[in-house]
Amino acid sequence: MPNVYLCSSGVNWSTSVWSDSPGGSSLGRAPVDGETVFLCSYWVNLDCDTANLAGLYAGQAADATGSGTIFVYADNKTLRCSGTIQAGTSYIVYLISNYTFTLICANMYAGTGNSALYTAAGTQTINFAGNICAGQSAVGYIYGFNFGGSGITLNMTGDVHGGTVNNNYGIWMGCGGTLNITGNVYGGTQSYAKGVFGKGTVTITGNVYGGSASNADGIGTNAGASITVSGNVTGGNNGAHGIRISNSNSNVTVGELITGGANSSSYGVTVASGAVTGCTINANGGVYGAAGCGIVAPAGTANVIRSSSELIAVAGGSANSAYGVSISGTTILTITGSVTGGTVDASACGIYAAGSGSVTITGDVTASLIASAIWNNSSSTITVTGNISSGSGAASGITNNGSGKIVVIGNVTGGSGANATGISNWSTGMLLITGNVTGGTVDNTAYAVRNNYTGRIYYGGDKTNNTANAFSSETYVLQAVIAKTAGNWSTGSNWYGNAAPTAEQNTYLNNLVMVMDIATITVRDVYAIGAMSSQLIIDASAGVKILNAGIISGSGSTGLIRVNNSGNKVTVNCTSIVAGTSTCAVYIAAGAIVELNVSDSIYGGIGLNTYGVYAVGAGATLTINGTLMAGVGVTHTEAVYLAAANLIVTITGTMWAAQSGSGMYGMALYANTSASGLILTIVGNLYGGNSNGDQCFVMRLDGTGTVVTQSGGTLIAGNGIYNSGCIYLVGVNSYADVSGDLYAAAANRSNWVLGAAASGAYFIVRGSVYNTTANNALAGPIKWAPAAGKTIHYQNLAGDDVTIAQQNAFRRLSVCA
Repeated sequence: MPNVYLCSSGVNWSTSVWSDSPGGSSLGRAPVDGETVFLCSYWVNLDCDTANLAGLYAGQAADATGSGTIFVYADNKTLRCSGTIQAGTSYIVYLISNYTFTLICANMYAGTGNSALYTAAGTQTINFAGNICAGQSAVGYIYGFNFGGSGITLNMTGDVHGGTVNNNYGIWMGCGGTLNITGNVYGGTQSYAKGVFGKGTVTITGNVYGGSASNADGIGTNAGASITVSGNVTGGNNGAHGIRISNSNSNVTVGELITGGANSSSYGVTVASGAVTGCTINANGGVYGAAGCGIVAPAGTANVIRSSSELIAVAGGSANSAYGVSISGTTILTITGSVTGGTVDASACGIYAAGSGSVTITGDVTASLIASAIWNNSSSTITVTGNISSGSGAASGITNNGSGKIVVIGNVTGGSGANATGISNWSTGMLLITGNVTGGTVDNTAYAVRNNYTGRIYYGGDKTNNTANAFSSETYVLQAVIAKTAGNWSTGSNWYGNAAPTAEQNTYLNNLVMVMDIATITVRDVYAIGAMSSQLIIDASAGVKILNAGIISGSGSTGLIRVNNSGNKVTVNCTSIVAGTSTCAVYIAAGAIVELNVSDSIYGGIGLNTYGVYAVGAGATLTINGTLMAGVGVTHTEAVYLAAANLIVTITGTMWAAQSGSGMYGMALYANTSASGLILTIVGNLYGGNSNGDQCFVMRLDGTGTVVTQSGGTLIAGNGIYNSGCIYLVGVNSYADVSGDLYAAAANRSNWVLGAAASGAYFIVRGSVYNTTANNALAGPIKWAPAAGKTIHYQNLAGDDVTIAQQNAFRRLSVCA
């Protein structure tokens, strides 16, 4: 077919001078269907409704030279080209705003200086049929199509290809807009040569493939984007991903398979590392690792990966660390379907979880011959509604290598090969299994659960030992009735097994809030581990309530056991109360009347601000019969913490400040400044701290007007690093009547038995006072440190000659004035 050449600029398509040679004589007509048009670096206005061509080039040769441009200034124009459209050093088609335009070709290529097709800002719709290819020259940042504004819509039938030069994109959506493609998208062959890059809304009816160079992704984002792919998304090679999300608040939905790429650095879909938050990946087909991971979500917050309600399978890949899905940060992963390990490399798990996010799976989890289905490497929470099993190889269905929590709503079974365990617990993480636990039948190491560390394990069904035992060790293993749904304690359907716990059964509340709806509950131990919201609420407004239990262990922000203001007495009879890693084990609200009868001890926690008993309601009455033992955590690990006015507290038992560790405020009892008007009665011995932490008194009382009465034991200051005495009055106008003998610290440190730091403090010492060091300048029995000009009253009824060799103000009164 003949070639037609444009001979001048600035004229309409239909009236321009067209020739059969560059600069030749006019043909007296516009190009017709079947002719190849060369713009010869001139520009022309498309004034006809439809222009039919065989090919279109910007210059006067069939290459990427020249600067010719077709401008579209009117609505509903069509340019139809049966062959190639090749831009040169400028746009070959330039659309002015607010028009609808149709462009049909075989392939459209960007040139050497600008995009092939550009749309100015405004509201425009482009209907395009053909393939779009990024720039092919050595110049970067050349695009097949450039969105000039967020009001642009491109409806395209054909494929999009990234370029062969760095940073050449098939389509650039830097200003946003709407892109609808019926076809495939391919990343390019050089770094950052993406198929589609930018922001806005992208819908692909087809597949997306990563390219073959670093960051030559099929689709990438530079701001919030919404991407929907009906087909498959596949990673490329050498660090090219199928889809890369680089910005917060982006959404990706994939209808078919997401598959990792051809090497370990190429993923199907990835969220870039760093502060990328609020992104969602909807995987509605399977997710598979290849040599690279299927989905990777590095450290970020509030990112979500989930499947639809359709069946989805997640499997590891064929290379080292080629996970099906890898998450970290606080990413939330939800899968409806099965999860299996990879088939070639032992580290190619179906899911690899780091960070503190969560994984929820509805489906079975099965190890492959060599790889775990799930590997939890941090504090993530993994919940599986389905069964966990291993195969004939030495791999576990789940490997728990961190401090996270594994919840299995189903059964766990060992496999048929050596070390083919259902779950391996290698750290402090907790396992919760609602169903049966069954050992393997072939090899004696194919346990259902291999528990190699201190993580506690709860199971609710039957335990069956076969050739392999159900558990490799019974240490830290506990059978328990596990809460299923929040609600009344006595309702059987609220528990796995459809029956409330009995007197012979342990209870685990599983992050749920239960209500004591009956007068008496008798169980064995009650547990919640970690910073859970597990809670038993006791309200005695309709009558007295009694809880009989063994160990009450764990804590939440408002207590594992919460006693509300109800007007009637609540009695808790238990072996011990143990704070966990959150606020408290027992929470006492305003006006509550509580008696705690503890045969062993009440223990402070191991975390920051973790208490055995936490009284925060004004006017509550608390009676404790049992030992108080401070925790050894970071700071404020009191056995009892009082934080409300007008409390009445009676303690019968020995009270111990922290005896080890280095945490601050490791006290048996602490009353903060809110605890004014406290009436505290103590019957028992008081032992000061022996830790390396500051403020490890038996008790420190900061509230105004506190009244303390002690009897029935001695007061012995500790040998901690400092401030490890017995009673320290900080609130003004406080009073302590002490009947027991006082023993100063054996070590020469600032560990007074009694101390006061505010005016108006008033001590009556009825027992004898003993110094246990020759030089007690720093470790005397009594410390007075009032503000200048203030007075502390001290009456020693035993008549001991007490030497206070220190710099603090002191006044001894034989008769209290």
